[in-house]
Amino acid sequence: MKLCKHCGDDIVDRSSTAEYCCSTCQQEASFEKYRKLNPGKGNLSPGIAGGRNELKACTDLIEKGYEIFRNVCQCGSCDLIALKKGRLLKVEVASGTLSENGNINCSMHDPDNYDIIAAVTHDKICYKNGEGNEIELREVNESLKGGRIEK
Repeated sequence: MKLCKHCGDDIVDRSSTAEYCCSTCQQEASFEKYRKLNPGKGNLSPGIAGGRNELKACTDLIEKGYEIFRNVCQCGSCDLIALKKGRLLKVEVASGTLSENGNINCSMHDPDNYDIIAAVTHDKICYKNGEGNEIELREVNESLKGGRIEK
């Protein structure tokens, strides 16, 4: 007889591939795995976590050589404006979660409102384009639709 991976009880009347004795154990085990991958999630209100993640994105972009301008109201079309080499990028910041395969998942917003999305987890930031594909920001990418400042 197989034992449940979560509680150690016998697995009765389940398929031979079952790892948990019931759906509750399966859900609790899944949540524990999620919490290990994403520590700190759920400890803060969404507003506080969002503000913290915006500041993390600001710091990261500043370290990459961008000038950063934050939106002063919560109803703007994007969270940040990043400026580098005369090029403006509208940045949307989203709280991300780390998946088992190492990818960062986040909800995608209306891509007409931003050029890039900064998906922020407890210890990582990745940048995605409007299609949700991860991109590198070492240099301003000419394929992004960010505006150009005319001098």
